[in-house]
Amino acid sequence: MSIALLITSASATAAVPQQDATDGVAELIADVAPDQGDVLVGVQNAAGDTTARIGAITVAVPADPTEPVTLSSTGAAALEVSFPAEVDVSAADIAGDGTLVYAGDDATAAAQILDDGSVRLQTVTESAKGPHEFTYSFGDSITPTRSVDGATIELLAGGSPLGQVAPAWAVDANGNAVATSYEIRGNTLVQVIVPNADTTYPVVADPKVSFGLGIYYHYNRAETATIAGYGIGGATAAGAVCATFGGAIGLAVCGSYIAAIIHQAGIAQNSSPKKCLVVRQVTPTLLVPYTYRDSRCV
Repeated sequence: MSIALLITSASATAAVPQQDATDGVAELIADVAPDQGDVLVGVQNAAGDTTARIGAITVAVPADPTEPVTLSSTGAAALEVSFPAEVDVSAADIAGDGTLVYAGDDATAAAQILDDGSVRLQTVTESAKGPHEFTYSFGDSITPTRSVDGATIELLAGGSPLGQVAPAWAVDANGNAVATSYEIRGNTLVQVIVPNADTTYPVVADPKVSFGLGIYYHYNRAETATIAGYGIGGATAAGAVCATFGGAIGLAVCGSYIAAIIHQAGIAQNSSPKKCLVVRQVTPTLLVPYTYRDSRCV
């Protein structure tokens, strides 16, 4: 009996520092990352894999870093993205906020499922000796290409858009931006980080990967408050909200999402600090409303 108690106590003691380290990585990311949406906890299976369903989008993040993250929707080809080959990390531990953390010596990887159905794949470079290039692959049939404005990366399958990668960012431990950019090398996307003499480690960087069309409708604070004030349902609310898309989204499609759009506007209106509404068009008939807070939310 005393031996069993001793083993249990030792295991519990070992687990606490590991969980503290995992939560510490999640807190570092939360401190420096741009507000791109709320992190979802998801559902874990026995193997530690995490899955979340956002509308018609399913995001699956494996506990095993040698397996790819998958974003999918019914009736469409799945989008896969692999963790960067430059990081040698262990299986994931899950932080309290839902971040999956893959610990390593020179660099740590992390994955977050966001409430717009996208996934952020972060790297945390611990020191100047750690890796500063991170290679992401999407499968042999997926071709990354720069968007017309050059800010985002389009992921094409047979010439048709299957997903997007948001603009690159990197931030050091003091919250200062670190120079970073994407390079397309064959069918892979490489994020390159260029620190300077003032960079304080660790440095957090990530690509945010989204499934489907990269069309977003951002509403400011006044517009969000107006939509939140419509209440749920009603022809007046549907007509007023759907008119904000300028005819780009049909009334029938828009009308089926009215309750969800107004609900998210209400969440934004009641948040502290206040947020704003954004609607992401994933496919011609699939919308994902959620909240955001950046310089456009004024």
